[in-house]
Amino acid sequence: MKNDLNQPTSIGRARRTDSIRNRQRVLNAAIALFNRKGITVPLEEIASEAQVGIGTVYRNFPNKRALFEAVIQETMTELIRSAKTLAAQQDPGTALLDFMLLMGRSAKLKHSLIQALSLTENSASAALQQTLQAFNMGFGQLVVNGQKAGTVRSDVTVADIRALLAGCILAEGNQHATTTTEKRIRIIYTGICVHRSN
Repeated sequence: MKNDLNQPTSIGRARRTDSIRNRQRVLNAAIALFNRKGITVPLEEIASEAQVGIGTVYRNFPNKRALFEAVIQETMTELIRSAKTLAAQQDPGTALLDFMLLMGRSAKLKHSLIQALSLTENSASAALQQTLQAFNMGFGQLVVNGQKAGTVRSDVTVADIRALLAGCILAEGNQHATTTTEKRIRIIYTGICVHRSN
């Protein structure tokens, strides 16, 4: 009798686990396809990439806007984790540079999604606003650590660096550009660092 009573709970737990796993598969597929083909990829193709039915996609993301926000949140959450890891494991200057390079790799996709949503921090959902705030705090801590270590100029702000990185992303869309995004980011990093004369 005891096993019979516990069986519905076990089944419910398994279903929740499957649901969480399927949602993550859809998210991973969306991120991969958006990076490869752009954000106009149809939901049916995302379902095929994730190896789930289209109904599973719609159960988790009722429309493409919901999926766009979820992809932004997933990308930002990964960056927040990376910021914490870098701050704990590396010297402040190297940590900031590595984080800026990570941002450069994900910024093109995030920029496209935000443009498609006409999204600002004020118009984002409460959950996404919270994630954006956590991202700014993590990024800001890396900048402050670099300033305390005497590596980063004291007048540099997170807003400054984000604006400069946005310029990199816009330049990436120029067909005649010959400089890579990584090289531009390294140039920006050199510009925000303290340079001591011998």
